[in-house]
Amino acid sequence: MHNLLVIAGACACVRDHKRSNKAGKPGRSLRARTRKSMFRIHEELGEGLFRRAFRMHFETFLRLYNSIKIELFGVLNYNSWCNRGPNGRVHPSIILGIALRMFAGADPLDLITSFGVSKTIVHAAVDHVIQAVCMSKSLKIAFPREHQEQLRIAKEFEVISDAKFRSCVGAIDGMLVWISKPSEKECRRIGVGSGKFYCGRKKKFGLNLQATVTSTRKFIALSIKYPGSSSDFMAFENSDLRRELETSNFLYPGLCLFGDNAYINTKYMATPYPNVKQGSKDAYNFYHSQLRICVECAFGMFVFFKCKLLLYAFIQLLL
Repeated sequence: MHNLLVIAGACACVRDHKRSNKAGKPGRSLRARTRKSMFRIHEELGEGLFRRAFRMHFETFLRLYNSIKIELFGVLNYNSWCNRGPNGRVHPSIILGIALRMFAGADPLDLITSFGVSKTIVHAAVDHVIQAVCMSKSLKIAFPREHQEQLRIAKEFEVISDAKFRSCVGAIDGMLVWISKPSEKECRRIGVGSGKFYCGRKKKFGLNLQATVTSTRKFIALSIKYPGSSSDFMAFENSDLRRELETSNFLYPGLCLFGDNAYINTKYMATPYPNVKQGSKDAYNFYHSQLRICVECAFGMFVFFKCKLLLYAFIQLLL
């Protein structure tokens, strides 16, 4: 009986060794997994739970997939006829689904069983989707140059404004994007000390992100060129958007951005009246903040949903 167990154990070792050789990683055996399509996952979860899990409706997911489909196929070097490994290739829509769950804070180990993929694929999905998004022209974040589009955005702000302000073409503000303290090697490479990245008000290391949004919280302009110790005014003054706003006929006449008192009141920037507590100027400040809060809400959504995808897209602007 003992000899039979030894022989059986030896056979199992040989079998596992052959499987590990097929996997290309010594000592690691291939595991049989059942792939699930996004349609199957939606069917199992239902619309309500799908939205909670992926932070969007299934219809929105399909639109997002179609907008980066070509780029995602290219990044993955995917051929539909290719069937690699015993479990087959992972479809690009599954890669997008995995990345969205990661961005929403899911545990990678849970995604292995949910999607029927390996841990390596789970982590690689994040980079693949980020690459595809950054390559997609349809998802490029850029301030609209067409006057008709600027007027459309201003009309949307007018709809939500109790004072019926017609001049707002975007709400702008700054946000500290937290980072780890830069190493001495990194600081030597960029030529500044780590203290430049430290924000005394927030007591955190980070980067100064300047963002402009519409009334629907859509980002239409981004700049992340300055460290956390920089003021919003300095970061904006040296942004590409500010240079474009200085260009003649860039903005439709009468339109401007709405910002707080960190910025200077100009022909293209409307800021609140300082040091007022009553009267018409105080009323103006109230209705001004009613539109300016759109960018604060956009930042709140960014932080709440832990949208790493958007953060990595910001960082791509530095490259």
